[in-house]
Amino acid sequence: MYESEWSVLTRTVLESAGWHPGRDIGDRVDEWRRLLAGSDGFEMFPVAEAALREFGGLRVEQSGPGKECARAPFVIDPTLAIGEGDRFSAFELELGARLFPLGEGIGGHAFLAVAEDGRSFLIGDDLLFVGRSVEEGIAALVEGRSGLRVDSVS
Repeated sequence: MYESEWSVLTRTVLESAGWHPGRDIGDRVDEWRRLLAGSDGFEMFPVAEAALREFGGLRVEQSGPGKECARAPFVIDPTLAIGEGDRFSAFELELGARLFPLGEGIGGHAFLAVAEDGRSFLIGDDLLFVGRSVEEGIAALVEGRSGLRVDSVS
């Protein structure tokens, strides 16, 4: 899913939060890279950097019914995962792929993460697959679509 495939709801919600096509907050991403590498050893890879350049700093305040579950607030700020390196490492082993934190979803009850191949996940007590791309994962959060437990999609 790409931005051109987003629903009107997804585009409207993201634009209200400050997103626009071509958005790039590169200086802030460089700062986040230094902070995360120094705290938990998170290594930012290209897909994570591109996602943060475009969506970093967005704070989506929403509630109400969604397509499959309630729509909840989320924030794109990778520093919210500082101190959670062990949790990410455990799920990386389960998934067999490196993960990088993008922020928090479900009103702060889970971390939003991206794998090197672009797949999006929510990390809480379980690892939930939310999209084949960052854009698809963000659309799932906006629209209130449930994630799939990783053991049910592998």
